[in-house]
Amino acid sequence: MLPLATVRMERDDDLLELAVTRKDALAALSEGSRRRRALQEELDVSKTTCHRILRSFDERGLIRRTEAGYELTLFGRIVAEQTATFEERVARAARMRRLLELFDASDETVANGGGETVAFDVFADVEWTVAGDQSFSIDRGIERVEGVDVLRVLDWTPVPDLYHEKILRTLADNAARVESIYPKSEVKDRLERFPELHDELLERGARPRYWVYDDVPAWGMSIYDDALVELRAYDRQSGAYVLDATADDPDAVDWALDVFAEYRARSVALTEIDELPDWGDYSW
Repeated sequence: MLPLATVRMERDDDLLELAVTRKDALAALSEGSRRRRALQEELDVSKTTCHRILRSFDERGLIRRTEAGYELTLFGRIVAEQTATFEERVARAARMRRLLELFDASDETVANGGGETVAFDVFADVEWTVAGDQSFSIDRGIERVEGVDVLRVLDWTPVPDLYHEKILRTLADNAARVESIYPKSEVKDRLERFPELHDELLERGARPRYWVYDDVPAWGMSIYDDALVELRAYDRQSGAYVLDATADDPDAVDWALDVFAEYRARSVALTEIDELPDWGDYSW
């Protein structure tokens, strides 16, 4: 007999295939004992197919026969639970696919250190909205800005003039502290389109500042009062806003703040770039 430390269990790929293929039968049996006929009707399969399912479960030690019918063993219950979890996580990954593709194209800030796993674990549980959904609206971004004291933005896409003006006026009303990381071309464009509004931010007590970094990720992110994080996905070609999700989970916020801090450390303050206006409040 081999010492316990040297015993290796063979991976049972057939069991994995069986569990995924027959997840509906596992789910049904997870709810309680079933007689063969009842299970057959519930799964809407033939008598022969139902016998085959039960036989394969029995051979794998997933079920036992009792007076009440077939029931899952402890091993069977664990397999059923893990199969359901696996199915749900795959479904979540599918919902997040657009954003995950953008994460995959990002640099080491997200790709290393398990950052993308943290984002998936947290954001997979929230409600995603996509372009075309009735609940999807860029106006929600303006609503989130209302009342905010500290706003941090990491992004690359232009905002339509109407919305940009509303956001700037709202931030001025809040006298908010705002720091934004954008490519140089986008910072330049924003300052040239709304010079008076940018000056109004400072005049009304807001404390905004731009950080310039040309290799921002292909996705966007906003952090509201270090308590709520919003992730955004865009069409790579047009920059159109196609998907977003928000989370107030502390793990999500911590992840977002870490990502923001890493990009900010690589960025250059607007005041240090000669060809751009010397504008902003970098005292905080």
